[in-house]
Amino acid sequence: MLGTAYRRPRFVQLDDKMTMTRKELVPILPKNAHDVAGAEKIISLGYPTIAPVMRDLLNLMRVYDSPAADLIAEYFGTLGKFIADDLTKALSKENCWIRHRILTKTISCWSATEIEQLKICLCCMATQPDAYDNDILALSIIRNFNLAEDKWIKQWTTFKRELWSTRDKHLKQLENQ
Repeated sequence: MLGTAYRRPRFVQLDDKMTMTRKELVPILPKNAHDVAGAEKIISLGYPTIAPVMRDLLNLMRVYDSPAADLIAEYFGTLGKFIADDLTKALSKENCWIRHRILTKTISCWSATEIEQLKICLCCMATQPDAYDNDILALSIIRNFNLAEDKWIKQWTTFKRELWSTRDKHLKQLENQ
């Protein structure tokens, strides 16, 4: 669901005739994590106009506390299948914040058909430990959209629970030293 601060930009049409080069778009990008006005300005150009700076926009989403990144992530939720390939690349990065933002603010707005395009990436994420529980979020999405067999999901859930139990024991030992 879109956040309360999100305002749908005027130029979201996917058949928008306006084209701009990366060189023209880079100065318009948000200047920092809190540059909401910059995020709104780049979003207002619509997609595919902003396609040349997709990598830059996704990289902005790597920061933990970023209202600008949150706005961009929510906007990406309106684009669905048109940016699935870009999101697959971003979900493969070693940054837990970008993955978390995509899982909670972007694909949460997508249809089952659109999410299915990310199936392989989500299954891979579900099997990897993650600092921000994105593996559990991925498992949840996989279950909710029937992207894998129940047996596979249960096996991974059991494995993760056992692993956490062992980790919890180690943490308790550390606390008692």
